[in-house]
Amino acid sequence: MEYNALITIDLPGSDEDTRKTFYQILEDEKWKKLKHLTTAWEVQFNDGVTKQAAIAILKEDLEKAKSKSGAKEAFYAIQIAETDLVLENRPHRSDKKVYRFNPNHFSRHTFVSFRNSFNN
Repeated sequence: MEYNALITIDLPGSDEDTRKTFYQILEDEKWKKLKHLTTAWEVQFNDGVTKQAAIAILKEDLEKAKSKSGAKEAFYAIQIAETDLVLENRPHRSDKKVYRFNPNHFSRHTFVSFRNSFNN
């Protein structure tokens, strides 16, 4: 079963160089930053990777990026789905409408979220 993950990350108090290093490490691990969503990332896992293994890989990647970048804190939420992620990437609109994520777009879904702070 293939899993797709949607991850949002907050690096409070981090400067631009720290963020760039953190993000580059994630990109090196095959993470894809989503356009127009400043803290959102997508990761796709091959068939055969279990949900538990996918979560462990994501957490290891985040800890590696935090450690190597020198970020003091990293908060994140992870959502894992068995189907494609439904993403609407468009620039800010002038019509002031609010666009919300609709979980009903998934035929079967699993949500896993974490809120972690890595403190030195």
